[in-house]
Amino acid sequence: MKLLLLASYGLRPEQITLETLSQLAKADVVLCAALDRHGAGRLSRYCGNLVFLDDPGVAFTRDMPIPEMARRTMALFDRHARVGFLTYGHPGFLCGIADELIRLCERRGVRWRVLDAVSSLNAALNAVGVRGLGSRGVLLLSACTTNDVRAILPDRHILVFDVFQLARPEGGSIRKLWAAEIAASYPSDHALALVECAWRGGADRIIRTTPAKLERNLAAAGEASTLYIPPLPAGAWKRTPLRASLPRGPRRR
Repeated sequence: MKLLLLASYGLRPEQITLETLSQLAKADVVLCAALDRHGAGRLSRYCGNLVFLDDPGVAFTRDMPIPEMARRTMALFDRHARVGFLTYGHPGFLCGIADELIRLCERRGVRWRVLDAVSSLNAALNAVGVRGLGSRGVLLLSACTTNDVRAILPDRHILVFDVFQLARPEGGSIRKLWAAEIAASYPSDHALALVECAWRGGADRIIRTTPAKLERNLAAAGEASTLYIPPLPAGAWKRTPLRASLPRGPRRR
């Protein structure tokens, strides 16, 4: 029976779990789509069946569109019964390639399993020093859709994921929408933070910014960036006209 293992090394290779190493060791081949062999460091010692994008003869590139990378990953089942796909973050949380691979597995009758991993969700909150969320909790949004722009509630802690999409040339229009809505919802000097995880090595970065400067910061966001917006006091905000006028984008799963 064919099986796809959707796995992650967390936010950096040293955070990979014992469960993930144990399961990937049983795979025939594991495609590491986020790191090159040098960046993986000692990971190769514990998982000898890893294939990296920079390995000779590997028909993948980091900038390959998600549907094409998923299709080529599934093609590995032509030669193998148990395939692993290793990425960063949590593969079950806002991971477009994992969503596409699951869709293809269900279409082809291939079993799949998501292995838990360290996520940027708790890491981002810890990085900016959030020690309590209060009664209203935290609002999780994706930068990829205008629907989530409409969902901003300034009396809550907010984490915006997929921010790197706004730095791409095709992300210019939605980047302006996010910047405009945040500027309309918060004081111009409200403290914001872009948390950039050093998932390819080095040190994490926290870029402190404000609504007035945000669009410029979003245009330079790294691939593992998360935007944190701290809450305003209850009653200190109101819904903006912009949110009601935005066109509806496609719904995300």
